[in-house]
Amino acid sequence: IESAAAALGYPEGLSIPSIYGRLSRDGGTLYGPAILDEYDRLLAEARARAQEVFERMPTTPIEIVGDTYGGYYRPAPADGSRPAQFVAPTSGSQPPYAMPTLTYHETVPGHHMQIATASELDLPLLRIVETYLGYTEGWALYAERLAWELGWYEDDPYGNLGRLSDEMMRAVRLVVDTGIHTMGWSLDEAVDYFVDNTGRSTSFARDQVLRYAVWPGQSTAYMVGFLKMLELRERAREALGEGFDLPSYHTRILENGSLPLEILERIVDRFIADAATGE
Repeated sequence: IESAAAALGYPEGLSIPSIYGRLSRDGGTLYGPAILDEYDRLLAEARARAQEVFERMPTTPIEIVGDTYGGYYRPAPADGSRPAQFVAPTSGSQPPYAMPTLTYHETVPGHHMQIATASELDLPLLRIVETYLGYTEGWALYAERLAWELGWYEDDPYGNLGRLSDEMMRAVRLVVDTGIHTMGWSLDEAVDYFVDNTGRSTSFARDQVLRYAVWPGQSTAYMVGFLKMLELRERAREALGEGFDLPSYHTRILENGSLPLEILERIVDRFIADAATGE
């Protein structure tokens, strides 16, 4: 975060809250219909870009709808009565720097790529509707990282700082969850730590901390799954060398629906063995 801020000409020594306070002023603000227009643009761009690293794209349509408290994905119902939906936060104002990573997490290459693909496969119903948090949210964090690895932020330094803010939030969650549930942190201690290290507002931090307090381990499952996703990809890359194919690897990760991470690991090991023998 500090080096990315320095590249924008920000002075050294700024705190994380100061960096993001300045970024909110410098990066502009969107209101009303302009918020949905920007999310639409980001989704269309992501769908076009993702085709280079995925063998198949979901055919289930997705629409963006606004809500006061948005920021989540709503799968399409099995009867096809409506499209899948990215419920975007549209009340008040929205800083554009925070929008790309949220789009990639919830739509493409994140939850829509994952959940809509599973719904289109010939899988037993249980394997379509059941979710394992480490897999589901681990994939969404992997999708965020993949967008960065593919260079989607190269011309968007503000969006890259938004990505880093979200990565910092994922890391802070590990500390806060542990602080609350094993070290006896108070609400104020947890909120202060969250604000100091992410630059988010106190009200946002408080809502997040209350979530962690009543749902132990939920937020840490995101990072557990993400780290396993990266570990398995690099295992396959190192084992196969020039024979590693990222699109076919992504197919193997997504073609079985949501899985416990232990079973996903077995599937990747089988992928490595099959690729090594040309099967």
